[in-house]
Amino acid sequence: MKKKPDRAAEFESYYGTLYGERWPSLRAALEAEKTDYETVAFPGCEPYALNRASAVCARALGVGPGHAVLDLCAAPGGKTVILAAALNGRGRLISNDISPERRRRLKKTIETVLPPAIAAVVGITGSDAALFGKRMPESFDRVLADVPCSSEGHLIRKPQLLTEWSPARIRSLCIRQFAILAAGLDALKVGGEMIYSTCAIAPDENDGVIAKLLTRRAGAVEILPFPAPGEATRYGKLILPDTCDGMGPLFICRIGKRGNSRKEER
Repeated sequence: MKKKPDRAAEFESYYGTLYGERWPSLRAALEAEKTDYETVAFPGCEPYALNRASAVCARALGVGPGHAVLDLCAAPGGKTVILAAALNGRGRLISNDISPERRRRLKKTIETVLPPAIAAVVGITGSDAALFGKRMPESFDRVLADVPCSSEGHLIRKPQLLTEWSPARIRSLCIRQFAILAAGLDALKVGGEMIYSTCAIAPDENDGVIAKLLTRRAGAVEILPFPAPGEATRYGKLILPDTCDGMGPLFICRIGKRGNSRKEER
């Protein structure tokens, strides 16, 4: 009988190689109970607490009243709340999530956390995020692509889930992440801006996906600076809890669209 792989040991070896002597302290910070939250509260509504890194990410998009905004992978809704608050009842926000269960959570968040006048500009959709560029090309001033990822902190806190982890899964996620990022770029107006973010700490899912975009869509995009805590990577900022007082993990990259981006992907 073929021996089952020891995914937990593989996981430790993989990230130990990536982070070297830093890995034990980073791992401990990822495993620790999260305490660095920001609470969004409107009069007469339920308060909503989200990791401060998520709030930083949503605000880095630079949304203002009148913008057309797309949140591609919106559930459970923390970043949507920040984006809707920035619109302040003017403009529109499409909050998309392909999962019916996650959309139910998103709908409840919008209904209970946001005042009616602010929630009125939010629409919930259930499309495949990777197809949004074809569905609504060049329709938005701002796009947030907070994509599905390895979520290593979640795996560490729930080690029974480590059986799902493997380097092959990272490679598969990178393909999906790029498809969503490219779709978000195609849905963005020329002159618009988007954020690509993950809660992954694997560089392939962060700078690696951005590098692929810069190659595939050369001339159509540029990387933009933004103020945020964390350590600079090649293309963005990586907020890690061992050096940012419990914030994160979160990778953030701000992208500007400077020309037509719609190309066939092979």
